[in-house]
Amino acid sequence: MKYFLTEAQRKQGHGSCFFEFQRGEYKGKCWLEDSLCLQGDKFDEMQLGELWQRAIPHFEYYGITLVKPKDWERLRHFSQEAGGIKEEVILELSPWVETCFKEEKVFTICGL
Repeated sequence: MKYFLTEAQRKQGHGSCFFEFQRGEYKGKCWLEDSLCLQGDKFDEMQLGELWQRAIPHFEYYGITLVKPKDWERLRHFSQEAGGIKEEVILELSPWVETCFKEEKVFTICGL
């Protein structure tokens, strides 16, 4: 993947300044084996915060955000409008999200 890392890859790099994407609702634990991670610096460089806030007004940069299918659809829509790297990031995340929603009602973003 170009933008996201698996938890195993994040762990090898010994970093913790990441957004963690967890399947389902947050269960009080971070760095789950099936999570995807996005480096905080990359998130900022790509100005993804603006996109996330627009699509998901309850997005918590430093906290926990539950993302429902309707939130995800808004995020996809706004990323398509923005195009470029923002759209690429969402397209890369899409297969993981679609698989998640087959089994879960939400996914969780654990902020920095």
